Amino acid sequence: MKNEETKKEWANYGDLNPEHGSVFLKKEGDDFRIIKTVEVFDTIDPEKCLVIEDVLIDISDSWIEKDQVLSFIGGDETTPDEVFAVACLDYYGPENFGGDYITDWSQVNFMTLEELIEAIKKYGINKETCDYTSID
Repeated sequence: MKNEETKKEWANYGDLNPEHGSVFLKKEGDDFRIIKTVEVFDTIDPEKCLVIEDVLIDISDSWIEKDQVLSFIGGDETTPDEVFAVACLDYYGPENFGGDYITDWSQVNFMTLEELIEAIKKYGINKETCDYTSID
């Protein structure tokens, strides 16, 4: 019997280490849940410079300009839906998918690396559930 690798619940389309910009994605029905970590360089406390974007993307929404998003990433009709969902987030920003558009940086919950990892774990993201992460 052939040993087949089990597909993990989450996939990471970003960096292995969340402090450098991980982009965790999982399918939820017809939508894509994306948890993206972002490092902000100009914070008061350089140890607390990480934030999380949490969005749910329906790539079939009529307002999404598919041709524009595909052009943005150099994609075409063969681009996988998961890659297209990540491209939508990058093209339109989290505020268009239920996330926050940050206008007042003093109100942002910046995190240390340890706090960020604990926050990510609350989504059930770790080495057992994700194909590419350093989070135990």
